[in-house]
Amino acid sequence: MTGQLTRRALLSAAPAAALVPAAALAALPPIDATPAAEENAELLALGEQLPSIEAAYTSARHAWFAAWAEWNPQWPLAPECCLHFWSMYSSRIERDLSGKGLVRPGSTEPRSIKTQQELEWEVAWSTAQLERDARRKRSWGKRFVQAETEKLARAKLGLQLLPGYLAERERIKRVSNFDAIDNARQEAARNVISFARKVLQEPSRTIEGVRIKARAAALIGAMDGYDQVTGTLGDGITQNGNLAALLGEAVLAVV
Repeated sequence: MTGQLTRRALLSAAPAAALVPAAALAALPPIDATPAAEENAELLALGEQLPSIEAAYTSARHAWFAAWAEWNPQWPLAPECCLHFWSMYSSRIERDLSGKGLVRPGSTEPRSIKTQQELEWEVAWSTAQLERDARRKRSWGKRFVQAETEKLARAKLGLQLLPGYLAERERIKRVSNFDAIDNARQEAARNVISFARKVLQEPSRTIEGVRIKARAAALIGAMDGYDQVTGTLGDGITQNGNLAALLGEAVLAVV
C-alpha cells in the first residue's frame, strides 16, 4: 500500500510542463536568468513631481495673460510732444506694460522719451532764439520764427504732459502688480528647465525611467517659445550637458 501511495504521489507531483507537447516547448522563448533591473528610486520620486511642476508653470502663464488682457489696453502711450522725432535705442525708449520696446504704427523701432531736463533745455533754447531774432535789425525770417515758435510750444506742452504720463504709467504698474506676475512666469519657466535637467541627470535603469525623462523633456516643448528662450538662458550659461543629449543617452542605455 505504501508503495502504491508513493507512486501516486510522484505522478501528482510531476511538472505540468511534462504534459505540454515537445514542439510547443521548443517554441517558447528562452528564460532570462538575469534579474530584472530596479528603477532608480530618486528618479521615480522626481517623476511624481512632474504634474506639480507643470501645473505651476501653467498657472503662472495663465495669470500673466489674464493680467495682460486687463491692463495692457489701459497702458498709456507717451504724448507725441514728449518723444524724440527719431527712433533710438536707449534706457529711455518707450516700453509697453511688459517692459518690451514699444513700436508705434508707422515706426520700425521704439522712440526715445524726452526727460524733463531735455524739455526744459528746448524751452530755453527756443525762447533764446526768438529773443535774439527779435533784437536783430533784420530777422532770420518768418519760417525761422514759425519753426522756433512751434518747437517752443511743443516743448512747453511736453513739460505739462510728461509728469501725468509718467504717473499713470507707474500707477498701472502698481495696481496691476504686473512686474511680480511677470517675474513669477519667468521663474516658473526657469523651474521647468532646471527640473528637467535634474530629472535627465538622474541615472535611469529601465524603460519606465526613460519615460519619466521623456515627460520631463516634453514639459519644455509644451512651453511658450518666449518662455523656452528666457528659461534656458541661465541654464545654458551655468550648466554643462545638452538636455537633448542627456535624454538620448538615457534611451541608448536601455535599448
